[in-house]
Amino acid sequence: AESPDELAFVVGAKYFGWSLEERGPATVTLSEPLGPNQVFPKINSYSIREKHDGSFLTQTREYEILNILEFNSTRKRMSVIYKMKNDPVIWLYCKGADNVIYERLAEPATEAAEPSLFGAAPKPKPDIRMVTAEHMNAYSRNGLRTLALAKRQINPEEYAVWNKQFQVARTAMEDRGKKLQDVAELIEKDLELIGATAIEDKLQEGVGQTIAQLKAAGLRLWVLTGDKVETAVNIAMACLLLRENMLQHVVTMDELETFQSTSNSASVAQEYLSSKLHDVLRSIQETSEEEYPGGHALVIDGRALQVVFAESLADLLLEVGAKCKVVVACRVSPSQKANITAAVKDAGFKTLAIGDGANDVGMIQEADIGIGISGQEGQQAVMAADFAIAQFRFLERLVLHHGRLNYKRIGRMVSFFFYKNMVLGITLYAYNCVSFYSGQVMYNDLILAGYNVAFVALPIIVVGIWDVDVSPAASIAFPELYQQGLRNEYFNTKMVAGWMLNGIYQAFIIFYFAVQLYGLTTDNEDGKSTDLWATGTAVYSNIVLCVNFNLAMVVNYWTWITHLAVWGTVAFWFIFLFAYDHMLDLSGNEYKVFTEQLAPQDSFWLLTIVTVVTALLPDLCFRVGQRMYRWQDHHIVQEIQQGLIDRDYDFTEVKCCSTYDRKGTLRKRDVEEGGVMITRKLSSYLSMGRRQSSGQKNEYDGGYQTLDVPPVATEKLESSSESTLLGYLFPPRATEDEKAPILDAPAVPKKSEQ
Repeated sequence: AESPDELAFVVGAKYFGWSLEERGPATVTLSEPLGPNQVFPKINSYSIREKHDGSFLTQTREYEILNILEFNSTRKRMSVIYKMKNDPVIWLYCKGADNVIYERLAEPATEAAEPSLFGAAPKPKPDIRMVTAEHMNAYSRNGLRTLALAKRQINPEEYAVWNKQFQVARTAMEDRGKKLQDVAELIEKDLELIGATAIEDKLQEGVGQTIAQLKAAGLRLWVLTGDKVETAVNIAMACLLLRENMLQHVVTMDELETFQSTSNSASVAQEYLSSKLHDVLRSIQETSEEEYPGGHALVIDGRALQVVFAESLADLLLEVGAKCKVVVACRVSPSQKANITAAVKDAGFKTLAIGDGANDVGMIQEADIGIGISGQEGQQAVMAADFAIAQFRFLERLVLHHGRLNYKRIGRMVSFFFYKNMVLGITLYAYNCVSFYSGQVMYNDLILAGYNVAFVALPIIVVGIWDVDVSPAASIAFPELYQQGLRNEYFNTKMVAGWMLNGIYQAFIIFYFAVQLYGLTTDNEDGKSTDLWATGTAVYSNIVLCVNFNLAMVVNYWTWITHLAVWGTVAFWFIFLFAYDHMLDLSGNEYKVFTEQLAPQDSFWLLTIVTVVTALLPDLCFRVGQRMYRWQDHHIVQEIQQGLIDRDYDFTEVKCCSTYDRKGTLRKRDVEEGGVMITRKLSSYLSMGRRQSSGQKNEYDGGYQTLDVPPVATEKLESSSESTLLGYLFPPRATEDEKAPILDAPAVPKKSEQ
């Protein structure tokens, strides 16, 4: 089976006695139950086609496969043409989307009414098309994926003529796909509806929680699916994407009866759709947040999207979609998925596309980041994606933890590269100023070349790979931390300029401290002053120390690798300097400068201490002041993990846009400046845990989504205050007698374990 629908067919056929025996290049051999091709009721505990033991009496029959008209995103259907061996009758069976199949059905013939008993008026025969449509709508409202089935008996003469055209199109060297599609249209017509199928498209574990977490992180979610509107809306409600407190705006072409009947259907459709989108935009602007706290959601179908991109209404759609928290596009083809993704990306937004099937390949390739899910739909999406995951719920950790850290690490690494090269470069310019722009350098060539290779490179590489500000559990517990990246707090003009100004300041301190010291003293035993190369070596040593120590001040997560990289690089510099000092053939003017001129002098070591402290002190004071008075969201979470925040604080009294400092006082902060406050999130976290423990509905409260509370914690909910529970979930520093868990433990159990 190539799809879950076909798998359901195969399993169902096997249950009723049909099974595949052999498959040849152009033939299929089936084992079929004896008797008419229908299921008979059981009589005396077995049907006329069953043995007494419940198995079927079967016969083998061979079918000749004449043609297969493959499924593609434009056709949205698949057909097979066959005939039984030694039977001239040719049949076409077709399966596909209901709107595609219904457009190709033959006109219903007038049938006689069914006779009724006792002379009553005859009952008209029910229209199978209407009944099937009602059944499919009911299936869709229950979240099932539907397909319509149809058949047609083909005249042998008609088939012979058509098959010649099909063979020509199949062997065409240019536009083969378009020609095959045109030829298929000639035979897939006047179909007779057989019925419909519906299969359950089960959601994977954790889909709802993942979507809620992504919404809490500030991401706008657009769902692009090929399902019907009813199915898509039902699934969106099941996975917590759409909620009852949202105002849903449905934009479809169903209400426009003249869409295909009038001569100017394109202009009519454009005017109609433009009016509908403007109505939605007006409704969004006029509706208050108190009336619909969940925001607005736009539901649009594929026919409407076809008009949007054909009539230059994409900008209007993006304007409406940007004001909606959720957009659900139904009955869209893979090309439309790619067009929507490209339109959103061209509007200046960063896009992430995730899919699990071949229909999602275009969307995945068009997005800035593509993620493929390895599942029952095949491996096409995985092969075309940048990242591959096994289940949708893994997207939560991938985005909220790894994605956030990736942004912070890269932003810090790029800023640090500007900084460290600024420190070295400014000292060279400063020396040119005091040397009357003679072009003389104060550093040895080999030492200068090793700056970005050996003496300051390894620490920032290690920090860029392994540095973590908060634990993975904390990143997921507080998805609002992801908004630091959305606000671009770690790689903006202000941040880069701060690093560069810090580098300029440290460069002048390092250079002029050394010049002023060695220009006025004669510490050598021979009475001579320190020469140019000794001064350059002293300046270079202080640069290496300042750059590495400055990086050490911003490290959040110290591991043995980080210690080895930072302190090992500092030690390596002095070991290299000592060894290089004794290599006459390589060191040149640097020969024994360190061992005979600098190292014996107490002034050199005093200069190093004073210079490093003076150079790093402003940056240290800035970072301490920021954490004390202008803290960021992750600072609070870090202190929660370390137990520095008192668990007796009553977080429920904290209002929006307010947060506690260490003394328990309230501090107002503008939302755009400081973002959503962590303390409100803690209150929402606790109240959400209470609702879950009491069996109430898990709602999306106030723009914050929370995780399931561990069973041990839920036992405390009924009798304890929120501050007490806060002490359990985020306890203070452990005592000597017991070691208190932090966010990494205990692990949040699955729903099935609760």
